[in-house]
Amino acid sequence: MAKSINNRLKLHPKYKMIHFNGDFHSKYRLGTVQRVLNRVPKLKIGVITPLYLNDIKGYKWTKQDRKQGDFLLLIPQPKDDE
Repeated sequence: MAKSINNRLKLHPKYKMIHFNGDFHSKYRLGTVQRVLNRVPKLKIGVITPLYLNDIKGYKWTKQDRKQGDFLLLIPQPKDDE
């Protein structure tokens, strides 16, 4: 994935790119994000990470949560019967 992203950015350096993947590949700016940055360290990347929560209204941010991504989506945890 990272190689393909970097190749595309080389072809179109003025373009902005959106890449969608499962959070396993980008959480904590690891995986694909880290590999892209290894090739182009000055590239600006924003990571969007979902947080599945049982209680969104009563939720309090933690330092660990803030490290997971640049933008966090708070998503209600689906109930077992849904």
